[in-house]
Amino acid sequence: NPIPEPTKLLADHREPAEIKTKLAAIKNLEFEEAALEIGDFAVPDMLYIERKTDADFVTSITEDAKRLFKQTDAMAHSGVPSVLVLEGDIYGQQRLKLPDITGTLSYLSVIQRVSIVPTLSLHHSAHMIAKLVRHRVWGLGYDLGLRGSA
Repeated sequence: NPIPEPTKLLADHREPAEIKTKLAAIKNLEFEEAALEIGDFAVPDMLYIERKTDADFVTSITEDAKRLFKQTDAMAHSGVPSVLVLEGDIYGQQRLKLPDITGTLSYLSVIQRVSIVPTLSLHHSAHMIAKLVRHRVWGLGYDLGLRGSA
C-alpha cells in the first residue's frame, strides 16, 4: 500500500524500532524521528496518532497520573483530527473491568472526539498508521458508489 506521492510522517523517538522500520519501508512515506509533544505519530497540521498497546493502555489509565487522558486532551484541543490506535486485546487483561474500559472508550470518542482504531499487532498497527496517513492526506483514492444496485 504505497503512498501516492511523498508524504512526511513524524514519529516520536520513543516508539519501538520495529514499527519505525516497517513505516520507513513504505513507498513515498518520508519518515522522520522527532520529539513530539502531541501523539506518537503526526502528519504536521493534518493528523495526530497516539499508539497504545493493551498493557500501556491499562497502565496509562491506572498509573502514570492518568497519562492517557492528558495525551488525548492535548490531541482533542489541537484542532487536528486525532486517532488512538489500540494495539492488542484490551479486554483480555485483568486489571481493568469492562465498565472502566467502555467508559474510557466512550469518553475518548464522544466527549473528546478522538477516533479509536483497534489493531491486532505491531505489524497491523504499522499498516493502519500508513492507511490513516494515506486517507488523511490523499483521500480514499477512488469514488465510492453511493447507489445500490437496482
